[in-house]
Amino acid sequence: MSNFVFSDKAVDNLHVTAGILWLFLTILLFFGQNMPLMYLAFLTILLLIIIYFVLGTMRENKIGFIFPLVYPILIMAVFWLLAFSIAMLTKGKVAVNFIFGMHPGWIAVLGFFWLGTFLTTTLGYALLFDTHILTESKWNNFMDKVSQMEKMN
Repeated sequence: MSNFVFSDKAVDNLHVTAGILWLFLTILLFFGQNMPLMYLAFLTILLLIIIYFVLGTMRENKIGFIFPLVYPILIMAVFWLLAFSIAMLTKGKVAVNFIFGMHPGWIAVLGFFWLGTFLTTTLGYALLFDTHILTESKWNNFMDKVSQMEKMN
């Protein structure tokens, strides 16, 4: 399985980029009372989430391409992008038929955000954590280091 290997400088750049995106998001939300700026704020949130997922799943500056980069991270990003787009397209539209008391656009957004994110990340965690994120051998190595440190004290 192929891995992306990040240098320490690239990891630092991801952290700096996240900080810049937070600042950009704050400015957008302060001035973003019109639709294009709100959509740009949604896309900024999406980029932040991708950065934090990549940083969170990276081990020893490596991340797998298929697992977990494509699935679940990029698949979840597609769900979020669909939800943001539906929210922007249906904002202000008058709905005749409501679904469970909600605007049809909002029920779709809720499905993509909640079900898409929940199912993707939970299923990804259940399927991939023991084999791709924290294997049994890595856990045992960590526990050996902890027991060695405890013996030193």
